[in-house]
Amino acid sequence: MNTWQGTADMGTVRPRGWWVQASYKLAGLNLDLPMINDFELVGRFDNLNDGLGTTTDRVTGGLVYYFSNTFLFEGDYEFVHGRGPAGAAASPGLILQLSYGF
Repeated sequence: MNTWQGTADMGTVRPRGWWVQASYKLAGLNLDLPMINDFELVGRFDNLNDGLGTTTDRVTGGLVYYFSNTFLFEGDYEFVHGRGPAGAAASPGLILQLSYGF
């Protein structure tokens, strides 16, 4: 991803970021446990440099439960480490989401 923002007072701010993400649906284990087969493990690492001197690293681990192929519940926990002027604003947290696709 590459974005930028022009400002009138500080020049051009050029934030930069990247991420890597992996997931595994437990149905691939071929267990005879129907409820376990509906879970997916998710892990992600991302890095953001806001262009103003703050760098943030975030590690996220989570689970997805599939009620159906279009209705799912997602939950994850983020571990955040920030460096720089706005680094203190970075805090870990639990995120829950219910999604429906059509």
